[in-house]
Amino acid sequence: MSDFLIGGALGFLFVACVAAPFVAPWRMRIRYLVNAQVADPVFGVAPPSDVTMREVHMTWLAAERGHVDLTIDEAGGGPVHRPCAFTRDACPPGVIAMLDGWSATQVPLLLVVDENGHTHLYGPDGAITHLARAEERTR
Repeated sequence: MSDFLIGGALGFLFVACVAAPFVAPWRMRIRYLVNAQVADPVFGVAPPSDVTMREVHMTWLAAERGHVDLTIDEAGGGPVHRPCAFTRDACPPGVIAMLDGWSATQVPLLLVVDENGHTHLYGPDGAITHLARAEERTR
């Protein structure tokens, strides 16, 4: 009976550790995903090396007739901040409103550059995909 209880407790602990990042608040989920890019020292398992994830904040947003220009800055970067400018055409009004909300509240965002070089920006309530690099902004 005690072996069953110990096994059940260990199983529950394992499931809790695996599920915790998915029920954690948004800020903790981003930090978990960014830090999970490192190889596992025990099993040697690593995520694909051609996918990059970074925690960022939106510093500037301009939207006009479905065309969006935005500038992001890496969160927790060093003393030198390098803002990156992106643009996207044909954005629906709902996506523009979502971006405006992220910009106003300075919520942390997850920037993902996939294996094809496409840039995606994820927030707590949605995403904007296939952002194109724009000229650097000085705002």
